[in-house]
Amino acid sequence: MAPIREFLEANKLAHLLEKFEEQNIDEEFLLPFLTESQINELTRGNIGDVIRLKVGIQKYNEHDIRNDTFLNEDIIGQALMQKAKKVPLNNADRDRLAEIIIKPLLNKFQRLGKDDLKILAQKIEKSIPGEKTSTYYVPAINWDFEQLHPSGCNFDLEARFDEFFNSILEVRGSSLCAADNTILDLLKGDLTTDSKTAIQLYLIPVLVPPKGRKQFGKIHWKPSIAESRDGFIQHIKTPGDMEYAKNKRVDLMCARSMTVQPYMLLIGPSLGNILASFVVINNREYKCHSVLDALDFCFKCYQMFDASKSDPKIPYINDLI
Repeated sequence: MAPIREFLEANKLAHLLEKFEEQNIDEEFLLPFLTESQINELTRGNIGDVIRLKVGIQKYNEHDIRNDTFLNEDIIGQALMQKAKKVPLNNADRDRLAEIIIKPLLNKFQRLGKDDLKILAQKIEKSIPGEKTSTYYVPAINWDFEQLHPSGCNFDLEARFDEFFNSILEVRGSSLCAADNTILDLLKGDLTTDSKTAIQLYLIPVLVPPKGRKQFGKIHWKPSIAESRDGFIQHIKTPGDMEYAKNKRVDLMCARSMTVQPYMLLIGPSLGNILASFVVINNREYKCHSVLDALDFCFKCYQMFDASKSDPKIPYINDLI
């Protein structure tokens, strides 16, 4: 990896070397991770320097992925790059590709943020024919989580979640109202696993209602059952409703001076007929294999992005899991 001095000299920014070194930005591969505020801090707000730095970073990002990741140093990475030119990669290939790229960075920095992972996923999409950012963003977060929490790798979410729901239903089932019992009765029908899980998730805030008041900045607020549920799961009937639902949530959270945290978006005519599952991050949806997969991914996002510090509704489901 090239030292930062070469980059700064090439972009007429050599006078900023001391500032970069103070922040331990000593290699070029760190450049794509700089935020807008960090760029302004490094350049002291000088307009010309800001422009030169942004243009330099843009040119750097346009390089082939082999120039700024570790694929070219890994024999399997090289093989995968060649394979992608001939045939589409399978999921095992993609998991291996994500691991090759992320592992060295994680070893160096211990933890990667959501913007870091998004940049890496975008680089793969740009450099490998047919690949999409969303394909890699999900396994990247999963892999990052597993390195930080290896004890959770063999956790059987499907078996434990069913056991968990039945346990709280046994203790708290009498608290359900007539309408909730009608929804509960749907579980007795011939349902797919996704539909069954969706109904269970819908009922959990009723069985274990949120307690106490939450403080978010200057806001003191006790989330209702519906608000706690809406904080992590949203159901829509058709794919055509997706953009409206996402934008409505953004508007609602903006009105409350809050940020939109990762949440599950389930699509189907009813809770008893769920057809697709997504997790929405930064208003972009990521397809998951199942409702439980979406729940698992959403929980990992809360952990990796410290989302619970930004939204008072998040700790409810975060602590519950």
